[in-house]
Amino acid sequence: MILLLATACSTPEPARDAAASDGARGDVSVPDADRDAPGLDTGVPVDAASPTACEAPTILDGFAPTRVLYLSPTGDDANDGLSADHAWRSLAHASTLLPGDEVRIAAGTYACGVYVVGLHGTAAHPIVFRSVDGPHAARFDCAGGGGLQFQSVEYLAFDGLEIANAGSGHAFHVHSGDMPVTFRSNHVLVTHCSFHDAMLSAIKASQSTDLDIIDCDLGWTSPGAAVGGQGIDFVAVDHSRILRNRIHDVLGNVSVQVKGGSTDVLVDGNVISNTDIGINLGQSTGPQFFLPTNATWEAQRAYATNNVVFGHTRVGLNAEGCLDCLIANNTLALIDPGQPLRALTGGVGIDAVGVTESHTSGLRLIGNLVYMTGATPGALLNFTPDNVAGLVQSHNLFFHTSSAIGVLYSDTPVGGPATGTLVDRDPLLASPSTGDVALGAASPAIAASVPVPEVRTDATGACRTSWNIGAL
Repeated sequence: MILLLATACSTPEPARDAAASDGARGDVSVPDADRDAPGLDTGVPVDAASPTACEAPTILDGFAPTRVLYLSPTGDDANDGLSADHAWRSLAHASTLLPGDEVRIAAGTYACGVYVVGLHGTAAHPIVFRSVDGPHAARFDCAGGGGLQFQSVEYLAFDGLEIANAGSGHAFHVHSGDMPVTFRSNHVLVTHCSFHDAMLSAIKASQSTDLDIIDCDLGWTSPGAAVGGQGIDFVAVDHSRILRNRIHDVLGNVSVQVKGGSTDVLVDGNVISNTDIGINLGQSTGPQFFLPTNATWEAQRAYATNNVVFGHTRVGLNAEGCLDCLIANNTLALIDPGQPLRALTGGVGIDAVGVTESHTSGLRLIGNLVYMTGATPGALLNFTPDNVAGLVQSHNLFFHTSSAIGVLYSDTPVGGPATGTLVDRDPLLASPSTGDVALGAASPAIAASVPVPEVRTDATGACRTSWNIGAL
């Protein structure tokens, strides 16, 4: 493994310097007074006529490199990297990068095992790693070893890279070092990438903030019992977005997970197939991994919206120790489901006083479409009694192809007609087994939901101008 310690431009920006502790363990708080909820300016009315009204801004918007470096499979790390003819061969020089640098990575195969510490771009001048010949043309083959790891970094963007065969860890890992954390990695964008066939997670992020995972393909091409990790695993990650990714074949684990004291995370527009659990908002995190260390929630204000979960999936959506969370306008098309929807108990931070577990409360379940075929679920709503405080059910649709909803076991009763809930009404999905969940012209889900302020788009990313039940 190549360990790279970045010394150039390693001073954080002033806003990140004030790393205030919230306890004796020195946990870092990041200023958030100017932040909105984890959507796209949710307090601003949508002008659907504007082509950019619902686009997701990123740190790459308006980016123009101040310096260009080159990587090539025929390059040499003895070169200066300043032209295609003098390209580097690997990321061994990553620690020398400056704000505004763009590393243009030519098509070909490169080694993994890179560990970069303390690399800092800025808001005006991020550092960009780009597959210059198009998405997935630049391939990092880990050959059974470790992937790409970035510690205590900020304002980095990764565009179009492929990482494969990380057989001894995560394919891509961004984190902030050992506890107690003194500087949180922040403002990292991963877009148009393909990370697959890792021993652990395709993307792992720990004790970080302001991360975006957008339009990526994540999973396993040869899934099996050896798959131990998640598609995306966020632990103590704040103010971040997981948007429009395809996550597949995470057998025996979770496709998207947000836990460990995470706050203000949006999971929106993802297509998830053939997994044990589609999305976890919370979980049962080890207390030593929480930030803040006195957190009494696994996730708070975590939103799962506009996602499509289909195929052989045991649990569609799960809230576990989730405070004031939202599950809205998702479509589940599940074969042999175990528990389509769950609300359970999670863990707490190591410095939580007088509390040993966190409970889901204030959960809103609005506008979701649950289509099931095959075996009947063990529990339709696996919402245990100590995790339903403040629960709102509104305008959801439940349909099983061979069983009436009323005869299915449910820990918590499904909302009745007064909540706009529809049961035993076929939503007429185009091809649910393949993930095509477009509504037929006569679907009872059309215009059968209500506006949700935090949901501005549909599953395609287009502004919502009508309110169907489900993701489309």
